Amino acid sequence: EWKFKSNPFYVRNKWVAFLSVKNGKVQLGFCEGIHLKDSLKKLERKELKQVRYITITEWKVETEEIVRYYIKLAIARDEDLKKKKRT
Repeated sequence: EWKFKSNPFYVRNKWVAFLSVKNGKVQLGFCEGIHLKDSLKKLERKELKQVRYITITEWKVETEEIVRYYIKLAIARDEDLKKKKRT
């Protein structure tokens, strides 16, 4: 579910991801990004310690594949946190 605050956030059990625009570029931020496996070496660290970003300058097929890959990882992380909370 997308929630709109200052930036649009995607929420499942917790905040998973958000979109922002900086300097004319779209940034997709992952709230638990520090814990995501960055095997594609596309995540960037910026000002927030735990958050990792993908900066999107143009949309191509490869961009969509990268975004889908990291969104799946972020959702899996969210589900893992939900399971840990239950135990």
